[in-house]
Amino acid sequence: MNRSRDFAALTVLCFLNEDDRHPYEMLRLIRQRHKDTIIPGLPRSIYRAIERLQADGLIEPVETTREGRRPERTVYRITPDGGEEMATQLSRLVTAPEEIPAFGAALSLLGNLDADLQVSALRQRRIRLEGRLAEYAAQLAAAGPHLEFKRVMELDYLCAVGHAELDWLRRVLATMSGDPARVG
Repeated sequence: MNRSRDFAALTVLCFLNEDDRHPYEMLRLIRQRHKDTIIPGLPRSIYRAIERLQADGLIEPVETTREGRRPERTVYRITPDGGEEMATQLSRLVTAPEEIPAFGAALSLLGNLDADLQVSALRQRRIRLEGRLAEYAAQLAAAGPHLEFKRVMELDYLCAVGHAELDWLRRVLATMSGDPARVG
């Protein structure tokens, strides 16, 4: 199954597990909690996920409202089957580490590039990773104390993993340059 579809559906189930919501509110939460930068396919796949989840009986409409000239908004809630599915899928994702992330697979093939291209590619990754870490830090700072840690813990995790990878990249680049004291 398509990973972005899985994550979009799981995100909808998790938001509805917190409270009954309409899709526009879920989109607002995605942006507020910075899920759109972390979960593949968000927010564009939310509406399709809602349709699939409703067809599968995992969510159901509670009410449809209209305010002024705004379009109708359907509020959804998670069903008991949806709650079980959410718990099963989320537990599966948390407990099973990815077997081979894309970067690990790419590293296994990196020897096919000449040494200068290897170093150049790893330096570019280091630079991009530094930029991404700055974005994550800004998002954490922007989240501030009004969001519970459990709502942004993935940003903290990504910062920790990113800093570990950055340290690793610096060591590898220093080794590849032939000067272990030098950081690429």
